[in-house]
Amino acid sequence: MSATSLVVLVLAVLPSFSIPGNPDDKLLHVVAFAVLALLAAGTFPRLHLRQLWMWLVGFAAAIELIQMIMQQGREADWNDFMFGMGGAAAALLCVFLGRRIVALLSLRHESSESD
Repeated sequence: MSATSLVVLVLAVLPSFSIPGNPDDKLLHVVAFAVLALLAAGTFPRLHLRQLWMWLVGFAAAIELIQMIMQQGREADWNDFMFGMGGAAAALLCVFLGRRIVALLSLRHESSESD
């Protein structure tokens, strides 16, 4: 998890470079933060999803602030922040729903065993 966070941070502050296939910049933000959210939820399963959300919001804001301060080949763009948060929110919603489904199936299994 921390290694992935470090990779995302380094890629976010390095001067921009061309990626093969030239994927959309906003799509990269969505994917990066969705992956971070999934890794965080898996690494810290007992942590409430709201806490993970707040960590991701802070991390995304820090990246944009660093880009604003450094001004070396990167520009702070609050749309990037919003797309990153969209990716994180979608991933955390999937985690929430997945946990609910597992809990319901577990309850169902327990009740069928007691019959």
